[in-house]
Amino acid sequence: LLLTRSLLLCASMASVAGTTLRINVGTQKGSFKTGDDVGELNAHDYRPGEFVTNDFIYEGLTEWDGEHTSGADGIAGNDDDFVKPSLATSWTTNYDALVAGTETRYEITFTLRQGVTFHDGQPWNAAACKTNFDHIMGGDGVGPPPSYGNGKIGWALTGLHDWMGFTQQTYGWKAVGDMQFKLTLNTYYEAVFRELAVIRPFRMMSPLVLPSIADMKLSHNRFRCEGPHPRDDDSCFPRPFPVGCDANLGECYTPSGIKEPVGTGPYKVVSKTLSNGVVVPASDFNDLCFFADTSSPPPYLEECRYANGATVSEVLFTKVDGHRKNPTYDNVVLQSYANVKAVKASLQDGSLDIAYGVNS
Repeated sequence: LLLTRSLLLCASMASVAGTTLRINVGTQKGSFKTGDDVGELNAHDYRPGEFVTNDFIYEGLTEWDGEHTSGADGIAGNDDDFVKPSLATSWTTNYDALVAGTETRYEITFTLRQGVTFHDGQPWNAAACKTNFDHIMGGDGVGPPPSYGNGKIGWALTGLHDWMGFTQQTYGWKAVGDMQFKLTLNTYYEAVFRELAVIRPFRMMSPLVLPSIADMKLSHNRFRCEGPHPRDDDSCFPRPFPVGCDANLGECYTPSGIKEPVGTGPYKVVSKTLSNGVVVPASDFNDLCFFADTSSPPPYLEECRYANGATVSEVLFTKVDGHRKNPTYDNVVLQSYANVKAVKASLQDGSLDIAYGVNS
């Protein structure tokens, strides 16, 4: 099946027309060199997916705007500095009522962008936004957050995203009609709009690629552990979330991964070309990733694995027709190289257009 799909993709790639931008990117591991990979590209999770690709494929409610320090409202020195609308076009808050003491929780109501579809044709709306929040935070958003058998109160994945401040203050979230979404925090939090603009995990994926949260499955990665070390310390997924939950009480969620990387961004990811010439479609990325090498003690290095030791040579992204951002290039290709010297030579001879990121 993979060979058949690969041959079909090879035929389609041969007919790709238009301008192409070739990039070598610095990843979390260093330069995108032979043997490295960009992972499965799950917008909600971390490694082995690479941050550097997220803006091609995925969008959030807000986006970073380094050009305009005064933010969406044009007033410098407040909570939307460096932020502009993305999948939300505007928002209102109850800040004045909170300060006056007539309301006790901070509420933000986002008006969502009309006419947006995911790359698979699914509509972007408040229901899709809520489904993504359900998976990112681990729960149904109906406040107050649940209390678990281990005495912890909060959403199941709050601890996974505790590097962000607003996740620790989140009381709940819900769809308000078809195109409005309400986020409720326990208290006012000044950086929430900027944190929603961060490269992950609050980027939106098609509901069709997410597992069933009704079956207590979440979009976060499910690792397959291999190697000689015993795995009784929960250092490999899928450990249930939240830590210490009671399965008998129906408290435990299991990370299950995504079906494929599908967002609303200006490009969609098409395939990876391997060093042996095989073309792997995006729909197979998830099945080939999430292995954890346990040949050494934890923490384990998560990775993607391909037959016969093949490595990734190229990753192809194609422009989404009609996207409001209308990027210049029809195709973007991430190109791997053996070393930095090879990157330099390719920049000099014109076969590579850009090198950017870590250690580039």
